[in-house]
Amino acid sequence: MQGKTTFIQDLLAVIRGSSEWECPDKNKQIRIGGRMAEAEPLIAEYGLADWLNPRYKATDDVKLACHPVFKTTQYRGILRRNASSNDDEEEE
Repeated sequence: MQGKTTFIQDLLAVIRGSSEWECPDKNKQIRIGGRMAEAEPLIAEYGLADWLNPRYKATDDVKLACHPVFKTTQYRGILRRNASSNDDEEEE
């Protein structure tokens, strides 16, 4: 077990130099915009129940179940590098 700060530092070290993932600023709020217009199969792969679409109960169609309903329009975290950067405005 490790603390949140250590976990974040270790995770950022793992993705540093990655061709697929980035985190330009761990404190920056990123607008979702069209970033998650497609289903995210990692939601099912890692069993992220809080991210599953609550309107779709069946688990046989990953595309429907793994298309989350967002609670807010902004999040912080790791981004896929191939995602559009047009919506990267910081909210103050």
